[in-house]
Amino acid sequence: MPPPPLKHWPHFEIGRVSMTNADSTELDEANIKSLLLLNRHVHHDWDDLALCDKVQNDVAVLMGQRLLSTYSLATGKTIWVLTEADRNQN
Repeated sequence: MPPPPLKHWPHFEIGRVSMTNADSTELDEANIKSLLLLNRHVHHDWDDLALCDKVQNDVAVLMGQRLLSTYSLATGKTIWVLTEADRNQN
């Protein structure tokens, strides 16, 4: 059975947002805004993860656990977006 449309997925707290200088540089070089990737992450677009990891994220949303997304840039670099399990305490 396919997952429900994105608008029906439960929302989750993202907690404190930060980015490494290296990630900022990579995004600038790829002409990508960081909020675009964060928005995709928040809307359950896990992008380049294996199917088993995407399913694990879907369960993690319901259980309040750590979430992970990876996004490949046109430059060949990869950006990782993490949402820690303790995000509600930030």
